[in-house]
Amino acid sequence: MSEQLARINPLSAIFCDDIRREDNGKELLIGVYSGSLQVPILPAPVMLSVWVPFERSGIGKVPIEFRLLGPDDRMVGHGTIELNFAESDYTVGSLPLRGLAAMLVRPGEITFQLRQHDESWTTLRKLPVEKR
Repeated sequence: MSEQLARINPLSAIFCDDIRREDNGKELLIGVYSGSLQVPILPAPVMLSVWVPFERSGIGKVPIEFRLLGPDDRMVGHGTIELNFAESDYTVGSLPLRGLAAMLVRPGEITFQLRQHDESWTTLRKLPVEKR
């Protein structure tokens, strides 16, 4: 009997300023970007959080790597995390990625990408960046 490789299926990605967890376990997204990220000057340092709800399958460890690409597709932020799922764990969850720092040098788009098990990068969301 072969075991199924543990993995997540990201459902979306939401850019916001911060993610907090309430005492009852609910996650609270603060400063959700529904349009564009507007900065007064460029270059501009920004601190973003990304909330990724997911469905999961399999049992075991899921190594996850994520990155932010700037308008010129150059990596401006990067991180890793490892999730570990037991058989009794829920099949849905979320990945709250807090405090991703990036230096933006020109208008364009920030791209959030994720990969697991050293597979190919998957783009989950793009956020337009505008100078106001």
